[in-house]
Amino acid sequence: GTSDHELGHIYGQVTGYHDGDKAQEWENIYQQIVEQNPSVLRDYAYTNIYECYADCFAEYIDSKNGNPDFNSYDLKKIVVEVDGKEITMYDYFDNMLN
Repeated sequence: GTSDHELGHIYGQVTGYHDGDKAQEWENIYQQIVEQNPSVLRDYAYTNIYECYADCFAEYIDSKNGNPDFNSYDLKKIVVEVDGKEITMYDYFDNMLN
């Protein structure tokens, strides 16, 4: 839940997704998510790129805790294009974190 959202901010900062070498990739993903406007993400995720990253991170981490606001299976419903290939946001975070 909330603690995993905050952990997502920290992870995003230390791994370059907030303002490092992965920031442009995440900006492109964020624009695709905004265009799709998936109802599976909470409105707060659309505040800015950082909140969206942290919420997606929490969605991925929190798949088993029963919190209805965060469910990694929701990420399987969001498909984006990264490096010319379509990928679900679940698989994107799965690849990132494993």
